[in-house]
Amino acid sequence: MKTVQANLQTRKATISDIPFLAKIHYEATLPPTNHCFWDDFLQETHTNSLQFIAAMLQAE
Repeated sequence: MKTVQANLQTRKATISDIPFLAKIHYEATLPPTNHCFWDDFLQETHTNSLQFIAAMLQAE
């Protein structure tokens, strides 16, 4: 078996990364029912789940 080594570099997230991070957070909460609990939690407020998650990520 051949071992593969990766040369990975990381960086700190920036404000411009928030939409991507919000989408990843949303997608991570879908399994196993393929339904995000944020949708249920925010339903009565008529708040978009992705916008809410993005706001949480941006809050200090």
